[in-house]
Amino acid sequence: MHLHGRYELQQNITCMCVMSFTKNKYLVTASEHGDVMLWDLDTMEKSEDINIHNGHQINDIKECKVNFRLRGCFITGSSDGSMKIMSLRLDNSSLAEVAHLKCGLKEELIAVAELRNYTIVGASRTKLFYWELDRCEKPVKIKNSHTMPIYRLITVDDGLFLLSVGKDGKLGV
Repeated sequence: MHLHGRYELQQNITCMCVMSFTKNKYLVTASEHGDVMLWDLDTMEKSEDINIHNGHQINDIKECKVNFRLRGCFITGSSDGSMKIMSLRLDNSSLAEVAHLKCGLKEELIAVAELRNYTIVGASRTKLFYWELDRCEKPVKIKNSHTMPIYRLITVDDGLFLLSVGKDGKLGV
């Protein structure tokens, strides 16, 4: 293992993922205060620090890899019960909001996922919320999938299937 750089973080980091956009690679980190930080892995510099969830903890970040229109975007899920789809503008290394999805309830979103046909999924404690990207005012479907808290959402077969893993010992497909 080779250490490529060291980053000085000013806040507690709750989740992170590495995303590659065309020729560039960025590390996206999210704080418990709703901030997203974008780190350029070539220059080892932090290129952006933006508050996207107004002080609410970001619980999950997923890169959009399934739908063509969302390439270069990532999804965040927050403790305020909302998700945001953010786009990276490569020309000036800045972020732009593509969509703001709300549960309509005060339910903390634990995990997020992207499915085919521009469907976005958010998981609260025991429910799955489904949004269609072109109709993102409210969820098009809400499903009670677990009797105990959901830990993680995983997409399989290029967004064709969604797996949910919960504390109840069930695997939802």
